[in-house]
Parts: sequence; structure tokens; C-alpha cells
Amino acid sequence: AVAERHKEAAERQKAEALHDKEAAERQKEAAERQKEAAERQKEAAERQKAEALHKQEQAERQKEEALHKQGEAIRLLMQLGVSKSEIAQKLGLSEEDMERY
Repeated sequence: AVAERHKEAAERQKAEALHDKEAAERQKEAAERQKEAAERQKEAAERQKAEALHKQEQAERQKEEALHKQGEAIRLLMQLGVSKSEIAQKLGLSEEDMERY
């Protein structure tokens, strides 16, 4: 009877150990999934950052191009005899803006 109880206790301990091992494995898998999700979020954030930087650079280029075209238009108008003050008024520019031309 004592041997039977020892055997049953050993079986319970074995079952508990197996249960603990399975629980630890599930926790490990959950942690791995969380790590992968965090990595995907990080990559998405990096892509968004790169895209935002690209858009900012593109906007800067467009702004520079617009200023260049405006300058060409102003110089052309001046060559045609239009006064700086009239050009400034028509384009909504200040006297300081016109100093560049």
C-alpha cells in the first residue's frame, strides 16, 4: 500500500512536471509572438518615417522649383518693362521678396 501511494505520488509529480513544461512552452511561444509583433510594428514605423522623409524632400524640391519658376517669371516681367512694385502687388510679394530680383 505504501509502495502504491509512492507510485501514485510519483505519477502526480510527473503529470505536474509535464503540465508545467507545457505551460512554460506556451508562455515561450506567446513571448515569441509578441516579439515578432513588436518587430513588425518597428518595421512599419521605420517605413512610415522613411516615407514621411521622402514626402518632405519632395515638397522641398517642389517649393524650390516653384520659387525658381516665380523668379523666372518676375525677371521676364521686368524685361518687359513691368515695375517691381506692380509685380509685387500682382503676385502678393513684399518689397523684401522683390529685393532678390
